[in-house]
Amino acid sequence: MISNELLKKKILDEAIHGRLVENDSSLEPIDVQPVNDNIPFVIPNNWKWINFKSGFELKQGIQINIESQSPVKNDIYPLQFLRIVDFTQNNKDIRYVSDKYINYFLEKNDVAMVRYGNPGFVCSGKEGVLANNLFKIIPKFKLKHKYLVYLLESDFIQNKILSHSVALSAIKFSDIYKLNIPIPPLEEQEKIVKKIEELFELIDKKEKNDEEKEKLKVLLKEKILDSAIHGKIIENDLSLPAVDVEETKDAVPFDIPNNWKYTKIEYCVALTSGVTLSEELKSGDILYVKVSDMNLPENKKEIITSSRYQLRKNIKNIVPVGSIIFPKRGGAIKTNKKKLVLRESICVDLNTMAMTPNAGLDIMYLYYWFMQIDLGKLCNGTSVPQINNKDLNPLKILIPPLEQQKRIVDKIEKCFELIEQL
Repeated sequence: MISNELLKKKILDEAIHGRLVENDSSLEPIDVQPVNDNIPFVIPNNWKWINFKSGFELKQGIQINIESQSPVKNDIYPLQFLRIVDFTQNNKDIRYVSDKYINYFLEKNDVAMVRYGNPGFVCSGKEGVLANNLFKIIPKFKLKHKYLVYLLESDFIQNKILSHSVALSAIKFSDIYKLNIPIPPLEEQEKIVKKIEELFELIDKKEKNDEEKEKLKVLLKEKILDSAIHGKIIENDLSLPAVDVEETKDAVPFDIPNNWKYTKIEYCVALTSGVTLSEELKSGDILYVKVSDMNLPENKKEIITSSRYQLRKNIKNIVPVGSIIFPKRGGAIKTNKKKLVLRESICVDLNTMAMTPNAGLDIMYLYYWFMQIDLGKLCNGTSVPQINNKDLNPLKILIPPLEQQKRIVDKIEKCFELIEQL
């Protein structure tokens, strides 16, 4: 399914090609000299391709020293100092500058562009001063400023600028001036802007609904898992034999069926830490998985592939089939990634740990129990967070009979399927 971001890009692409609204051929073209060479695509007859240099002036912002700024707006410091952060978020640290910078004053509907790094276009809706990390785009003809903003935000323009710019380097005016851009009649610009905003509003509403729906799905799944590990998701079968596992002496915090066991992770799971290997191979007979490989699209729930390999004969700590791997070191711990190893044994790096259940504990039952554990709360408070055996071993787990575990897993997955259909 197409993402909301890509959908917006598609709308802008349709707009600048003259396909978003029905073209009114009776409208007069804009009064500006067209270009006829290097035309990337066909536009309606009363639109014009114009060169940026012939149609616009670019004005560089100014460096404002800290001595020229004040946190208080008054007669001496009347103008707000705009930096790129002011365009992208509500800046709490607003600064004001004196009117000696009046030549760099930004008014409502002025269009400014970020000059450093990836280009970003912004439309100023408040008073301010053009800072040195921005430059102002001044049309030489009548133009709807929002049409210009949407045009500049399109992939067609962004990609052309990116092809000339280098990250962290200032975008050159000469590259901007080389651009040829499509401009419709003034009235059609207004129609296009109105249509874009209507569609964007619908997309934003859909995105908000999607976000709320995803939050609801997460909440419902948490409730399902909570019910499952408390023995409430299916009717218990007391005829099934309990698993053979040592129990903890700690009191069970709630009532459980007689054939369930209350135990610690150290009694029912083997923990394996990864190793750092001096050599990473592009091919081999065993996958070598790092934390970054957990993000590969193929590894959504279980490990299917990796960007690196090893030779099995060189590996001591092999993670067997029927295991769960997760980050054990660094900031990745807080991402709570947990991936199943179900197809073939693998090896993992030093920043990764594996959990393998002993006989009597179903891997999928363990996986769904583990999904409830917040890894970020397990890691120690050192400068580099990490999880060790001592952090996992004391964790308590309820283990029903093996057959009951499989029934619980089946029920969880059926409930999850229904939730995903919402």
